[in-house]
Amino acid sequence: LRRKWDDEEYKQKVKDREAGLIVDEEEADKNKKKIRYDLPTDKPLEFFKARDKDLNLSTKVGKATYIKGVTPGDKQGGFYCETCDMHFKDSNSALDHENSKRHNRLKGVSMRVQSSTLSQVQNKLKKAKEDKLAKSNQTIVGKNKNTEKEYEKIYKDLEEKEKLEGKKDETKEDNK
Repeated sequence: LRRKWDDEEYKQKVKDREAGLIVDEEEADKNKKKIRYDLPTDKPLEFFKARDKDLNLSTKVGKATYIKGVTPGDKQGGFYCETCDMHFKDSNSALDHENSKRHNRLKGVSMRVQSSTLSQVQNKLKKAKEDKLAKSNQTIVGKNKNTEKEYEKIYKDLEEKEKLEGKKDETKEDNK
């Protein structure tokens, strides 16, 4: 069997597409890729920084949650991102999302890292060295305190042994 083409139907589709009544699937895919996330306009983007607090992804390990038919987003099972209003089944996908470009853009954070100056690096190294020295001094002081206590204990034990030996010697001499 040979296919027959309805020229009038296809001409009408072309006219509708040009008028914008029909959206071509390829064009729709292109438009989806060009989505720009709404940025907070009241302040400029911040530089990307290392996290200073733990995400606590392990808090839900081994826990069961009862989910009703209509449960608010933050009470549902799995992991929930309030910023993006999204749910994740596992901690890996939640962590990937936390580090994603979309999530950070919605939080107002750029994916660029601020470059450090020479003086900033020197100050940081100096501070780390001071912290290390302070920590080592604390451990030495702690060790000295422990050793002093140990010496006192050993000295008392020796004195007690000498007293006991002295008493034993006296009892032996009395028996003779």
